[in-house]
Amino acid sequence: LSIDGKQLAVGVRELVSHIVIKELDGGPLSKLTTGSSNHWRAAWMPDGRSVAFVLQPIGPGTNRDIHQRLADGSRPATLFLDLDENVNKVIFSQDGTWLLYQTGTVPGQRDLYARRLGSDSSIALATSSADEMAPALSPDGHWLAYVSNESGVPEVYVRPFPNTADGRWQISTAGG
Repeated sequence: LSIDGKQLAVGVRELVSHIVIKELDGGPLSKLTTGSSNHWRAAWMPDGRSVAFVLQPIGPGTNRDIHQRLADGSRPATLFLDLDENVNKVIFSQDGTWLLYQTGTVPGQRDLYARRLGSDSSIALATSSADEMAPALSPDGHWLAYVSNESGVPEVYVRPFPNTADGRWQISTAGG
């Protein structure tokens, strides 16, 4: 959902995945991404005008990186963040200071990281030998919720953000 609540950015699957923008006042549905690459996991950027998404070109040896595009489609998509590992999800803090992302695309390799916007380095949020995925930030940006399968089944955990060393609590039982 866009910051002003008037648009929705969502992935749709055709032959490949694309991002579309839906005007919620009954307006049109328009494609934001096109081409033969997969585009998914849309997230509105802090400027409220742009959408970030994961792009994976089709073919062997390709890497999933974060791209961005103005939601009105008036300019081509540009590379936002190029990492050595595959990115599988991206979110932004509501105050626009943090980018959180999930790396890894196969079980056993999924981890969570954060990067202050404008910085060249990331901090590890949850990077154990288990899978950590599905990051979500509280509206005030002080709590990180995520899913980990460290207990043998996926469970939901919360911890302070950005200082994740201050504790962690499992908040689901029997799977989350």
